[in-house]
Amino acid sequence: MNRTIKQTWLAKLRSGAYKQARNRLRDGDLFGPCGILCDMHPDGNWNGRAYQTVTGGYYCTVPPEVLEWSGLDLLDEVSIMAMNDIDGLEFSEISDWIEKEIR
Repeated sequence: MNRTIKQTWLAKLRSGAYKQARNRLRDGDLFGPCGILCDMHPDGNWNGRAYQTVTGGYYCTVPPEVLEWSGLDLLDEVSIMAMNDIDGLEFSEISDWIEKEIR
Protein backbone atom coordinates (compact mmCIF):
# COMPACT_ATOMS: atom_id res chain seq x y z
CA MET A 1 0.00 0.00 0.00
CA ASN A 2 1.19 3.53 -0.72
CA ARG A 3 2.93 4.64 2.49
CA THR A 4 1.70 8.26 2.43
CA ILE A 5 -1.91 7.25 1.79
CA LYS A 6 -1.70 4.60 4.52
CA GLN A 7 -0.40 7.11 7.09
CA THR A 8 -3.08 9.65 6.19
CA TRP A 9 -5.77 6.96 6.38
CA LEU A 10 -4.54 5.83 9.80
CA ALA A 11 -4.55 9.43 11.04
CA LYS A 12 -8.13 9.92 9.85
CA LEU A 13 -9.28 6.62 11.40
CA ARG A 14 -7.75 7.66 14.73
CA SER A 15 -8.75 11.32 14.62
CA GLY A 16 -12.28 11.02 15.95
CA ALA A 17 -13.44 13.25 13.07
CA TYR A 18 -15.41 10.42 11.45
CA LYS A 19 -18.39 8.67 13.02
CA GLN A 20 -18.38 4.93 12.34
CA ALA A 21 -20.86 3.20 10.02
CA ARG A 22 -21.43 -0.52 9.69
CA ASN A 23 -22.28 -2.46 6.50
CA ARG A 24 -21.67 0.42 4.09
CA LEU A 25 -19.01 2.82 2.89
CA ARG A 26 -21.02 5.84 3.97
CA ASP A 27 -24.41 6.65 5.42
CA GLY A 28 -24.91 10.38 5.80
CA ASP A 29 -22.19 11.55 8.19
CA LEU A 30 -21.24 7.96 9.15
CA PHE A 31 -18.34 6.22 7.40
CA GLY A 32 -16.96 2.72 7.29
CA PRO A 33 -13.17 2.48 7.37
CA CYS A 34 -13.05 1.83 3.62
CA GLY A 35 -15.45 4.75 3.12
CA ILE A 36 -12.84 7.01 4.71
CA LEU A 37 -10.31 5.75 2.18
CA CYS A 38 -12.75 6.54 -0.63
CA ASP A 39 -13.35 9.97 0.90
CA MET A 40 -9.62 10.63 0.58
CA HIS A 41 -9.56 9.73 -3.12
CA PRO A 42 -9.17 12.87 -5.25
CA ASP A 43 -11.20 11.82 -8.30
CA GLY A 44 -14.64 10.72 -7.17
CA ASN A 45 -17.63 11.83 -5.19
CA TRP A 46 -20.48 10.51 -3.09
CA ASN A 47 -23.92 9.77 -4.46
CA GLY A 48 -25.86 8.88 -1.35
CA ARG A 49 -24.32 5.73 0.10
CA ALA A 50 -22.41 4.89 -3.08
CA TYR A 51 -19.06 6.23 -4.21
CA GLN A 52 -19.03 7.42 -7.82
CA THR A 53 -15.81 7.30 -9.80
CA VAL A 54 -14.87 9.51 -12.72
CA THR A 55 -15.49 6.57 -15.04
CA GLY A 56 -19.13 6.73 -14.03
CA GLY A 57 -19.37 3.61 -11.88
CA TYR A 58 -21.24 3.57 -8.57
CA TYR A 59 -19.77 1.41 -5.85
CA CYS A 60 -20.81 0.13 -2.43
CA THR A 61 -17.36 -1.41 -1.95
CA VAL A 62 -13.99 0.16 -2.64
CA PRO A 63 -13.86 0.87 -6.39
CA PRO A 64 -10.99 -0.49 -8.48
CA GLU A 65 -9.75 3.08 -9.06
CA VAL A 66 -9.38 3.64 -5.31
CA LEU A 67 -7.69 0.28 -4.80
CA GLU A 68 -5.19 1.11 -7.56
CA TRP A 69 -4.60 4.68 -6.29
CA SER A 70 -4.05 3.57 -2.69
CA GLY A 71 -2.35 0.26 -3.37
CA LEU A 72 -4.78 -1.51 -1.02
CA ASP A 73 -5.08 -5.21 -1.80
CA LEU A 74 -8.58 -6.59 -2.40
CA LEU A 75 -8.09 -9.29 0.26
CA ASP A 76 -7.09 -6.62 2.81
CA GLU A 77 -10.22 -4.65 1.90
CA VAL A 78 -12.35 -7.74 2.59
CA SER A 79 -10.59 -8.27 5.94
CA ILE A 80 -11.16 -4.65 6.97
CA MET A 81 -14.82 -4.79 5.98
CA ALA A 82 -15.27 -8.00 8.01
CA MET A 83 -13.59 -6.47 11.07
CA ASN A 84 -15.93 -3.50 10.83
CA ASP A 85 -19.19 -5.13 9.74
CA ILE A 86 -19.06 -8.63 11.24
CA ASP A 87 -16.69 -8.37 14.20
CA GLY A 88 -17.86 -4.87 15.21
CA LEU A 89 -14.34 -3.56 15.83
CA GLU A 90 -13.82 0.15 16.45
CA PHE A 91 -11.73 2.38 14.17
CA SER A 92 -8.88 2.31 16.71
CA GLU A 93 -8.71 -1.50 16.58
CA ILE A 94 -8.97 -1.60 12.79
CA SER A 95 -6.28 1.06 12.42
CA ASP A 96 -3.94 -0.96 14.66
CA TRP A 97 -4.45 -3.97 12.38
CA ILE A 98 -3.85 -1.88 9.25
CA GLU A 99 -0.67 -0.46 10.72
CA LYS A 100 0.71 -3.90 11.63
CA GLU A 101 -0.51 -6.07 8.77
CA ILE A 102 -0.72 -3.98 5.59
CA ARG A 103 2.55 -3.26 3.82
